[in-house]
Amino acid sequence: MSYAKKYSPNQSANRPRTKSLKQKNGYVLIADIGLASSRLLPNKRTFSEQVKDCLIIFIQQKIFINNASDDIAIILCGSDTTKNSLGYQNIQVLWDMDKVSWEAAKCVNEIVRTKNFEGDWMDALGVALDLVHRNVKAGNVYDTIQIIFFTKFESPFKTSERTQKAYISALLAEQTSFFIVGSNLDQDSLGDEKKMNKGESVAYQLIQEASGAFYSFGDFSASMLHYTEQPKLGAPWNVTLDIGSKIKIPISAYIKVKKSESLRWIEETNTEEALVDRERTYQKEQSNAMIDREDVISAYKYGSKLIPVSIEEEKHWSYKSGNRCLSVLAFVDPIPPQFGSGTGTKFIFPHRKAGVVDRSAQIALSALVNAMAEAGKVAIVRHVYNNNTRLAIGVLAPRIKFKYECLVFHELPFAEDWRQYEFSPIITPKSKPSAEQVEAIDELIDRLDLSSAEEFNSTKMSDPYEEYIRNVIGFKVLNPDDPLLDIPPHIKMNLQPAPSLMEGVKDVLNRIQQLFPLQVTDNLKAKNFETSKRGAVPATEEYAAIENEAKKTKLDESGEVDLESIFRTKTVIGVGTANPVKDFSHLLQMGKKPVEEVYEEMSKVIVKLLEDGGGTNAALMDKAKSCVQAYREHALSQGHVVCFNRWMEQFKEHAVSNYFTDFWLNYVANSRLGLITKEESSLSDVEKQKAEQFLRLSGNVNEIDSVDEDEELLNLIE
Repeated sequence: MSYAKKYSPNQSANRPRTKSLKQKNGYVLIADIGLASSRLLPNKRTFSEQVKDCLIIFIQQKIFINNASDDIAIILCGSDTTKNSLGYQNIQVLWDMDKVSWEAAKCVNEIVRTKNFEGDWMDALGVALDLVHRNVKAGNVYDTIQIIFFTKFESPFKTSERTQKAYISALLAEQTSFFIVGSNLDQDSLGDEKKMNKGESVAYQLIQEASGAFYSFGDFSASMLHYTEQPKLGAPWNVTLDIGSKIKIPISAYIKVKKSESLRWIEETNTEEALVDRERTYQKEQSNAMIDREDVISAYKYGSKLIPVSIEEEKHWSYKSGNRCLSVLAFVDPIPPQFGSGTGTKFIFPHRKAGVVDRSAQIALSALVNAMAEAGKVAIVRHVYNNNTRLAIGVLAPRIKFKYECLVFHELPFAEDWRQYEFSPIITPKSKPSAEQVEAIDELIDRLDLSSAEEFNSTKMSDPYEEYIRNVIGFKVLNPDDPLLDIPPHIKMNLQPAPSLMEGVKDVLNRIQQLFPLQVTDNLKAKNFETSKRGAVPATEEYAAIENEAKKTKLDESGEVDLESIFRTKTVIGVGTANPVKDFSHLLQMGKKPVEEVYEEMSKVIVKLLEDGGGTNAALMDKAKSCVQAYREHALSQGHVVCFNRWMEQFKEHAVSNYFTDFWLNYVANSRLGLITKEESSLSDVEKQKAEQFLRLSGNVNEIDSVDEDEELLNLIE
């Protein structure tokens, strides 16, 4: 082995290392494509095909995740071409150590396939070590260096104790890790010479002396397919935390959470020959005369009028936020998580310079963090990142852990950013679930709890959208004319619950299916149309007599026929929700039903309107208010005061217990539609003071228990 004689470990130890501006990693990929690589794997693919897929995936990930900043080399063992600096047979350096690129992926896609030759894997490893040594000696500085060998150790090789020691020295000298991919060994077989062939045993010794590991194809592919680069600690935002005019704490803010921008799109126009530069020109609409950019100003259009604004005017009216700052405005109770906005989260620590922490700032900030935690308060702050940049209002929440203390900054929305939505409550008197149904849903939630599941860790999962886009781009680079393939299985797996998780909830889902049966309904529109046609015809002789009497009454009163009234009377057999006030007045006017019965129907309609709207629908609450008003006016004018007051007391109790307090306060109380007092009717025994008190609600009504919202916010931003 000539490499053992040529390499001297002291050469690297005594060599001065130059420092590059940006750290990068170095990777040497060795692929065994000899005759033994033609064997089929359990997935019905050959070893060489599996190796090619792994190489392409590795290159794609380094291009997308690391922004093509790493260096990569590709060596083929068992190739039909000999190309290496040591002259070893059937060892080909397919891609010399250089920046990872799509050209390397194309080269792998075209060349890597089974060859009818055999190569010595120890020779291939020697070429890789020599390649690493020469590049480091040339001044390249790598954060980490890895040699990844794809082989099954089924080809013949030669080795000696001297060669192995030289390789171990080379691995240690450059701090190079050595990984084997494709071997059938599992963790239990490592170190057991009976279960390892000679090649695996030698490789295991090298890994034991240096560093590295054995990987199966499945483990390697999974680590590559779901690999996301861990963000490095960026430059901090150094500023002074101001509390009033006298307390100033120097701090350093580090980004904890931020939306990833790994995919950056650039629009380009090109022809078959070259790229085309786009250029914007300005010209008059009528004469088409060209105008210089300096002679063009902006304008705002209001209606049909254009209002020109010069650059000086824009500078004059633009808001000046002032110098960079982080100033405390007030200390308040914890902010609910739903108020969080912005694009990221910052952790605030004491100011540090060149790795040295400001001791005074550390003591002051620690005192502030602990005081806020003990008082259960958070700070509202004014945040200006740089001089005269965008102003933001944010919240600082204390965070105390075993290893550190800090403040967590999260931006808050302004009034224009906040959206208030009104939704009907999930649980209403009409849709109240049974105890058995609630118990089944509780059990389903417990079974699907992922808080302690190790297989579900969002910090180690890549975005499936970006992952699919990267997959599509990589495929089109290598196969520009082929149609796109289906979504890869590993991405589909991220979009579905884990099979093991769903297996544990089958019995609960079956019980829920029985407790919440679904029924297939007919076309509702056609059904409603048929119902309306049937409702337009009197159903009984009694209803026909009522309608005839109503027509006769109308003729007697005015001598004219009110067609709208005639057709409406055909369906007014009770107070409905469509026109409740008109139905109420009409039934009372007809006098065919007892007043108490009409009152009862009206009270049911009021409750139904509130339940249908969930106590939040403004239109239905307006209609319910009109019903209460009509009910009260009729009771007051016709002397049914006691009946109305009794109903009003029952209605308030129902409204409060079913969370219709908004309707009570904003519609009933504000319009003074409560109890009828002595001043309004002599039939009432209600004093004015009691009526006023009746319209109010007690302080503990509909009060929601406070929760540790600060902890929820911290859980949200982690």
